[in-house]
Amino acid sequence: MSSNDIRSKKVLFSVGILLIILLLALMLFFVKYWGSQVYGVYITQDNILRSIGLQDKKEYYDLEYVPNQTGVTIYNRNKTLEGYNVFHNKIMSMDGTLLKEFEGVRKIIITDQGLIAGYDQNHVGLYYWNMSPIWENKIKTHHELYEDSDGSIVTLSKNNYEYKGKEIIFDSVLIYSKEGDMIFNWSTFKNLDYIKKFHNPNRMELPNFLLYFFPDNKSKYFYDYYHINSVQPLPKNDLEKFDSRFKQGNLLISLSYVNLVIILDRETKEIVWSWGLKDLEFMHMPRMSKDGTIMIFENGIKRKKTLVLVIDPIKKEIIKTYPRDKSKPIYSKIQGSAQQLSNGFRSK
Repeated sequence: MSSNDIRSKKVLFSVGILLIILLLALMLFFVKYWGSQVYGVYITQDNILRSIGLQDKKEYYDLEYVPNQTGVTIYNRNKTLEGYNVFHNKIMSMDGTLLKEFEGVRKIIITDQGLIAGYDQNHVGLYYWNMSPIWENKIKTHHELYEDSDGSIVTLSKNNYEYKGKEIIFDSVLIYSKEGDMIFNWSTFKNLDYIKKFHNPNRMELPNFLLYFFPDNKSKYFYDYYHINSVQPLPKNDLEKFDSRFKQGNLLISLSYVNLVIILDRETKEIVWSWGLKDLEFMHMPRMSKDGTIMIFENGIKRKKTLVLVIDPIKKEIIKTYPRDKSKPIYSKIQGSAQQLSNGFRSK
């Protein structure tokens, strides 16, 4: 073998080693970049809804808290809005007393007509209080159940689709009339190319062999493209008077796996507003108030600190955060919600 042949083999060997190192570096980059895209897992909890008051009052934090205690952990009558709490398929008093549990459904809401809308993983329907159905449709539902101002019911469904050699979960936003007819259907799978223009690449776009390097790749929730966990038809609000993007009935949607909140025009099915890519770390339950601000429960799984954010959607700026006392943080890794109460308080 000539010296030239030996030299050529050494060069090829060195190039091969460099290519392997480069490939490993790229794989680490992909895992770090796409691995930072967070996702949640829907787990049913039977803990009774916690009744809490103002989070920015020092004396409120001085109330004794027992770690790992379930049920109502804090209840101060002087700092709460009296009423009943609906949690999954249960109705409870403020002190945690179970008043009624609805069998056969996983989640309920009480409609303005005093009826029960409910779902489990295989159907959604409208019911009398004895749970006899007014109408019922068989469909895979999850997360959201919301009554619009016209009595229609908004929910979410999910289906598996073959995508780039993987079986991936994609969500659809569904709206049923008060008679039970489907009047709206927006599929993330059918609109995928359009939606992708508004966010960073999802890790499901990676080749299959790279996904094996993610530690959570065995979970069925890993192969979920958007994991929509909230939809709200916009209420009457101050912004719609001068900005049609925020007109009543448009849909405020949380695409949690890509840290994106959007507003979908209900008539044209165009995305007319979006926010969150650089500001959110996994979130739940965006809700617009009558003044046009948007409140979001942000889990904050990277910093391990949960915040309730209030957004000015025109300026796309965070104008308030809760809790205000930074020395008393809260943290919910994969679940949570925030509600604007009628007396101005916020509950979480």
